[in-house]
Amino acid sequence: MVENVPIKDIFIYEGEPKPVPICEGPMCRGYAECLAGRWDEGRKILIDYLVEMYPVRLGERSTSVYVVNVCRERGAVYHENREYQEEVIVREAATRRFDSVHVPVLRSIIDCGYQSDWNGTPVSMTKIRGRYFVGDGKNRCSILAALGEESVLNVEVT
Repeated sequence: MVENVPIKDIFIYEGEPKPVPICEGPMCRGYAECLAGRWDEGRKILIDYLVEMYPVRLGERSTSVYVVNVCRERGAVYHENREYQEEVIVREAATRRFDSVHVPVLRSIIDCGYQSDWNGTPVSMTKIRGRYFVGDGKNRCSILAALGEESVLNVEVT
């Protein structure tokens, strides 16, 4: 079903120790700093968050792709158990991800406005007990929250 979902009802990471409201999370804070022209601060917040979440969010695949590439380039060991991966490798991977994923999404929304199917992929969420948990589209939702938007439009909800 397609819905327009209020930002205040959106959370990230169902199943984590505590669900994080999208509008209070570090991703939103990082993007808010970037939108305020403080790119270095915003970049640091977002990269630090990716590094912090890497060992605990086992279902997260985006950063892990970059970790594998950094390990391959450096001839370093890639650890299947994320807790054992060297932080310097994860930080390099998170930095690359920020530059190649986060910045283009942010610039696209700044330059062209929000497109619900950016890059051909709609935002998807799962509704659990009145809360919407983001599947795909955490960055887009966080940027919209940082922009002060009220809702995310055309969300695929299951």
